[in-house]
Amino acid sequence: MLGVILTAHASYATGVYSGVKLITGGSENVRVVDFTGDNLDDYDNKLKEAIDELLNKYDSLIIATDLAGGTPFNRSVILTSDMENVEVLSGLNFQMAYELAFSESNIDDTIDSAITSAKEGILKYETPKQSDEDFEDGI
Repeated sequence: MLGVILTAHASYATGVYSGVKLITGGSENVRVVDFTGDNLDDYDNKLKEAIDELLNKYDSLIIATDLAGGTPFNRSVILTSDMENVEVLSGLNFQMAYELAFSESNIDDTIDSAITSAKEGILKYETPKQSDEDFEDGI
């Protein structure tokens, strides 16, 4: 198992993880760090604390963020750029959080699975169209 940090703007990461916990009960390898925009030093300290805690327990760490180029993503990259066993992702959604929290694969397979799952979770519902043939025999 690997460590996972969910971090995003405002309380988005907390909200996503609360859905995961509702369905699964949560996972001991996940930490949430919200970026509220108030104080960058406080955010960095909370993020560093979560990184250190999880790397003391797990061989690898994945940090999932909401938006590539946003503060949570950028700060995660800066704080872990010299760490070989840490990867930073963007595009956090429920499917990604679920896959990351409960994966028992290596870090590369986990990332591939999480990204695939996150993408597959995005869709547009289309009402099936009825053809005239559907009504040929009447009601």
